[in-house]
Amino acid sequence: MSFDSINLPTFRPALGIRGGTVDPLGSTAGFPHFWYDTASGSLKLVSASGASVDMGAGVVGSGMPSLNRGAIPSSRIAFTANPTNNDTLTLGGAVIKFVTALGAVVAQTQVKIGGSAAATQALVVKAVNGIADAANITDGSTPLTAANVGAAIVADAVSTSVRVRLADARGGTAIAGTSASVVLSDAITGGGEWDHANLNETGQAESAVSECRGKVTITTAMATAMAAGGVFIELPFTPTTFSVGLFTSAGAQLLTITDTFTISGNALVLTQAGAVHLANTNIVYFAAAS
Repeated sequence: MSFDSINLPTFRPALGIRGGTVDPLGSTAGFPHFWYDTASGSLKLVSASGASVDMGAGVVGSGMPSLNRGAIPSSRIAFTANPTNNDTLTLGGAVIKFVTALGAVVAQTQVKIGGSAAATQALVVKAVNGIADAANITDGSTPLTAANVGAAIVADAVSTSVRVRLADARGGTAIAGTSASVVLSDAITGGGEWDHANLNETGQAESAVSECRGKVTITTAMATAMAAGGVFIELPFTPTTFSVGLFTSAGAQLLTITDTFTISGNALVLTQAGAVHLANTNIVYFAAAS
């Protein structure tokens, strides 16, 4: 049942919304609450301070308060092929070096190449998150800490990709917000490319909505990633609906773009399709809700 179609007189008791000709809890209740004014047939919202807002009669719709949960700075790189000896991943000021055998400590964090791309992918997740594995990982003298990377990040495996996201601590909980510059690059033989070349390309601070809004400026690397499998805009919830607006950097609306926009888990996915594509410096404005 959607709040857009609730008949308040019928359903308000089940929703726990009290009714009457005056506020049943009183304007000095000390916490925000709804009450249904049976005299006017209106839903009213009362703030903790006692201020009252008339939300309208009969239907609860777009006037409902919501929580803007922001967007999580993130990037993904595909591990569809195993790296070769001395290939590298760069995350800000720290580097992961893939090796066939671990050696003495050097600046880079060494990750031993596994028996398959999936095995190596799992070791990269461990290395980024700071999980000890002496047989397969040797931390570098410039380890993957927040101070060296440029921000605290957490990694996980999503299908055949490694995903890194802004976090409250190294290997911690992913958080919405804006990230400092964390340049992401790679030199992996036959490997994929980061779908965002900098962690600060996406991300919006959390504020008081069960929706989030933001914008992404397309880069050349992102356009390439869209053709290769998609660019992911990570959200801190699973959206059920979204809208996008496409513009040039000068503000002209792009009406002929044929690229597709879909939902995958908690991400909006931008994928190249058709004949007319988003290009470098184009801007995608998005709004999503659940």
